[in-house]
Amino acid sequence: MPLPLKGPMRFDRFPFQKEILNIEEGQVSVLKAAQMGFSIAGIVRTLYVIAEKGADCLVVLPTQALAGDFAKGRLDSIVAISPDLKDVFQRGADSVGLKKSKKNASLYIRGSVSQRGLVSVPIGTAIVDELDRCQSGTLELVRERLSGQLTKYLFTLSTPTLPDFGIHKEYLSGTREIFCFKCPSCGLHDDLRWPESVVICGDGHQDPRCADSHLQCTHCKTKLPHESKQEWLATAAWQASQKCPGHRSFSINQLYSTTVTPEEFVVASHKSQLSDSAAVEFANQKTGQPFLLANSRLTEATINTCRGAHSIHDPRPQDSSKLIVMGVDVGTYLDTCVMEYSFPTDPGREPYINSTAKLLSVSRIPSSDWGQLDRMMSEWQVRYCVIDFQPETNLAKAFARRFHGFAGLAQYRRGTVGNEIKENIDENFVPTLTVDRTSFLDFALNRFYKGTITIPHDAGSIFHEHIKALARTYQTQDDAMKATYIALADDHMAHALAYCEVALLRAFKKSTGREINP
Repeated sequence: MPLPLKGPMRFDRFPFQKEILNIEEGQVSVLKAAQMGFSIAGIVRTLYVIAEKGADCLVVLPTQALAGDFAKGRLDSIVAISPDLKDVFQRGADSVGLKKSKKNASLYIRGSVSQRGLVSVPIGTAIVDELDRCQSGTLELVRERLSGQLTKYLFTLSTPTLPDFGIHKEYLSGTREIFCFKCPSCGLHDDLRWPESVVICGDGHQDPRCADSHLQCTHCKTKLPHESKQEWLATAAWQASQKCPGHRSFSINQLYSTTVTPEEFVVASHKSQLSDSAAVEFANQKTGQPFLLANSRLTEATINTCRGAHSIHDPRPQDSSKLIVMGVDVGTYLDTCVMEYSFPTDPGREPYINSTAKLLSVSRIPSSDWGQLDRMMSEWQVRYCVIDFQPETNLAKAFARRFHGFAGLAQYRRGTVGNEIKENIDENFVPTLTVDRTSFLDFALNRFYKGTITIPHDAGSIFHEHIKALARTYQTQDDAMKATYIALADDHMAHALAYCEVALLRAFKKSTGREINP
């Protein structure tokens, strides 16, 4: 992050921010490209509320680590170089998550993962930075914190990820404003949009002709010099495409940036043709638009190609000769899938690649009825069951103890790759299996594209909706674009399928052939 510049705040490089920051109430949503200065704008708005209005304010970031970086890096740096702000907070009375002003106004800084920290905070002003990377349900909790105030202000901003999700969904529900300027040549009003506003030169990212790329007016086709962008954007203004009282929403891309040249934009466009991750990065971070890769989300048509003639009510197995496993996702329900795996060819060292799957049972069991899981272990002669580590860790461990050697807990964590399973055994000999979330969801959902799974004809609409709810995309993690799945709706059955894939590897390794008695 670059250091803040000393001196009074200016908008010559960011003319699109001024009107947004002067909105006093209601909801403000900004669908933005990366590096457009809006995180700093959020800090400015925060300091205005604390220092000038003397009102409490909540700032929410995706994780507690980012919340700490916000407090110590960005906020403290700006306060330290401002003569008007350096004494705004009480000394010795603040922490990373809470700062108190001399007017006794509170600034709460929270990570979205710690939702308990959001529940207890009543405020009138809230700012949610990088909404699309926040924990599911964050925005609803923040809105509830604002519900008791007569005057409310909610500022949401984010680089988008998927269509009709997160910040894009908020943008669509607001005024949908774009930043329009008067062309210095023809005098007509225009906006900068990709690719219409760019004369694209060069056939690839290494082609030197990319340097000839430039902006143009979409009406008269006259070149718009990047070097004088500050001048022809100086009188630009936001224009709405629909009315929405109380909710103004804005969209801005990197073509408006004074630091990103047309050449850099075109080079990034050429690179976006080289890989899926580059395509997502260009769409989200450069054009500031959501993007869904092909075959990144299951459709009803794809699922139906895997529908078999068997039923969830078919006779149960009579012995343990078949390789049957169970996956359980824990929440309001115990969402459970029972899967049978077979190997048309020698499984070799890659049981996933050489196996076919037959979904035998789909169940939604009340979270209070763990006894039903016990009965299913015997009913289906389950070789191995993998159950969600959270949120009912104690109950899950008790289940695993009852079926020692036939069950384990699973948790998603970074630091594992591919089909790697890291096992930790506690003092009661209960195994906790740490796996990579993206990899095992890939294993489970890719079966539908490859045709290596057959599902019952009566699996039910809830199962179909859950496995369609996940969309595969790429997000920046540890300064690199990495694959991830985003849930657009309830997705519990999809995780139950992923846990079946973990159980396959455990059962294949074990293969004891023992029968399980209730």
